Amino acid sequence: MKYFQLFVDENYVPPSPTGWYGKLDRKALEGKRAYELPGHSLFLVEAHQQMVFTDVTTFPCFLISEKVKEILQKYDPFIPYARMIFYDKKRSKSKAYYFPFLEEMEAGIEKGGNSTQQSIVNQKGVRDKVIFKLREENQTKIIVRLDLLESMLRREVIGIGVREICHTQMK
Repeated sequence: MKYFQLFVDENYVPPSPTGWYGKLDRKALEGKRAYELPGHSLFLVEAHQQMVFTDVTTFPCFLISEKVKEILQKYDPFIPYARMIFYDKKRSKSKAYYFPFLEEMEAGIEKGGNSTQQSIVNQKGVRDKVIFKLREENQTKIIVRLDLLESMLRREVIGIGVREICHTQMK
């Protein structure tokens, strides 16, 4: 099965929350369960003329819109979520985002001759996962399976970027 790294397309300016430090950063969310976070949290977003409420945002953590959450629930109904509200005070618009508590994989990344070509080493647990976090050095990547990505593209999600990552068997 093919896998892709999911990120925000550089042609979009996603919402950037203010006052997130200590609430939405990796340290604050790492090891927590869905019931340990408040029912929902409100964050003001920085005013930016070209800002668009994208369906996926990766800063300060990976968040998805209601549309992406509904798609993901069809593939894995057991993923818990924490709800966040992003509010653009200048435009008086808001959007709900969800933090999915994804499983973090210890799969390794092998870089091929071409620096853009990467592959996931198939370790225990990677197989059959539709979406997961992959920690590489000091950053976390979101990896999605091809069928989930196709469902998202068919439903015209806004602002996603993808990069193919080849899936190889462990030696």
